[in-house]
Amino acid sequence: MGEQKIFRTAMEAEGTNNALKAIWNQKEFNNACITHFGRLFVILFYAEWQPESKSLLEIFKKYSTTFPDALFLTVEADTLTELAGSFGVETVPTVVFTSSAKTVLKKITEVSPPELFRSIEEQLGIFKVNFENERLLWFARIEDLLGRSSVLLFIKGTPEAPRCGFTETLLGLMSQQGVTYDSFDILSDEGMRNWLRFYSKWKTYPQVFINGKLVGGLDVTKDLITKGKFLEMVPAENKTEDPKAKLMRLISSQKIMVLTNGNPVELEKNESTPEETKRLLKLISERKADFYFYNYAADEGIKPLVEGKGDIQVFVDGKHIGGASELLSHIEAK
Repeated sequence: MGEQKIFRTAMEAEGTNNALKAIWNQKEFNNACITHFGRLFVILFYAEWQPESKSLLEIFKKYSTTFPDALFLTVEADTLTELAGSFGVETVPTVVFTSSAKTVLKKITEVSPPELFRSIEEQLGIFKVNFENERLLWFARIEDLLGRSSVLLFIKGTPEAPRCGFTETLLGLMSQQGVTYDSFDILSDEGMRNWLRFYSKWKTYPQVFINGKLVGGLDVTKDLITKGKFLEMVPAENKTEDPKAKLMRLISSQKIMVLTNGNPVELEKNESTPEETKRLLKLISERKADFYFYNYAADEGIKPLVEGKGDIQVFVDGKHIGGASELLSHIEAK
């Protein structure tokens, strides 16, 4: 095996060690900063041709099991020169202590095992204390922010200028549902972007909070809307649209809109629900038909406009085609 492959092969063999990771490109380092937020990073910048670097690899393997709360990273300095430069690395081997914040906490250029051990022990203790202090401050800020709004969206960009497709889709859903909300642009605040992930235990954006509690991201929100559950979670003060205008907007917002007198899942299970309605709901579920449900029973504004016309009211391209029997005929004919 050539000298150039020694480090890569050795590190790949450590794949089951969650505290030890080889970094081969900038993207991997950025991902580590997201995935391992809240851990001290101990980074070895090395040269594959250098004997001192090879011996330090074995020390890194040993210490990564001794200090599993830290994350031990290895970086080939000549390959990732930009990353090495960002930490002020000029010679190899160099060990840098940092975190996902990417600031240098300590740097060792003349590395000996005893000094490295003491430094890890010292920096890990300091990091844990500082991280907990920061956590208390950021959690207080997040909870203060959540307490100011019943419906709060953490998005990329603003409602006027969304900066990702997922955000744009989410905002469109809020508009379709007639939900008013406040928003926070997480691209404008790196600290909030990192700490909110840690707070909510949700890795991606956008994130939807209602009454201070995480609902989820775009997919969860879409699923709740499809099942007719989303608006049941939204406080009344965030549903302020004129009922008639809202009804017109709803039935025109999708190719096929099904208004239901209750939650579709519960209607299917309820003994008092007409068999025709149950059969229809089951058929839609089995065929995974692309229908959108809206629980009008949970909407005090729309309910009087629809109530008494049947548990199921179906609109296609904004036009009313009937109830459960008409939709059953439409589906079974296909």
